Amino acid sequence: MVWTAGLNQDRFSFSVDLITGSSETTMPTARFFKLPEERRGRILDVALEEFARHGYQKASLNRIIAGAGLSKGAVYYYFDNKADLFITVVSRLMDRFPQIVQKIFDIDDPAKFWTIAHDAFHQIIKLKLDPTAFALLREVIDPEISAMFPEHLREMMQFSTLTLTRFVQTGRRLGVIRQDLPVHLLVHMIQGFMMSISTWLLELMAEGRSFDPDGLTGFLLEFLRRFLDPGQEMTGPALEFVAPFLGEPVKTKSDFERPSDWIAQLQLAQMHGRDPQGV
Repeated sequence: MVWTAGLNQDRFSFSVDLITGSSETTMPTARFFKLPEERRGRILDVALEEFARHGYQKASLNRIIAGAGLSKGAVYYYFDNKADLFITVVSRLMDRFPQIVQKIFDIDDPAKFWTIAHDAFHQIIKLKLDPTAFALLREVIDPEISAMFPEHLREMMQFSTLTLTRFVQTGRRLGVIRQDLPVHLLVHMIQGFMMSISTWLLELMAEGRSFDPDGLTGFLLEFLRRFLDPGQEMTGPALEFVAPFLGEPVKTKSDFERPSDWIAQLQLAQMHGRDPQGV
């Protein structure tokens, strides 16, 4: 399975594709997409609750069948196996992210950049912190599950990189983000910050503590706004080190694993003694 993110001048796209031969997994059959939208939604809603509550390994197709009002054989009429259904549920959730961040990339008024960015980040934070969505995303990055779909985590990280790259490029176009550092260096630095925040928040959540999404969004955006403000640009000898790299093409892929908040969740898994192998 590959999460494919596309970066171009006008639109940001994100889709789920399959690599033939990389696994036995396929997407839903054409019959599933012929169902009424409400019916498809009901099946995926029930499956989402099942995977979030019990995890992929312990999720029961029989409970999904009963909850969705399907006959015993109907689920296999639409999906080849549980993995197909799981991928479809995850892709449905992930499809929400591009729709949210696209609002930032369409901004033409510099005065609205941080206001719209705040709204987009707030929506993403609320989505990630939704108990059901959080449980599903935690399942997605579980090392044992990742080993079943070896490409998904890397491509999800690429999505993070592409999103932040476009974020920085848009801000620079509008004159609200500093120009003194290479784009991909700024992206690395933002991802590192977000990874640290995610690790800290996940530790709090593991302790049963809660926090206000509004306050988190305000803190995150104010930190980024101050760090990325053009008034923070460096001058003089301090820039000699990075000056040769300022004109290089923007990187959206790397041979190295880029930091991301998904990796922070893996770090938390390690802290709690779960095997990190296979990622």
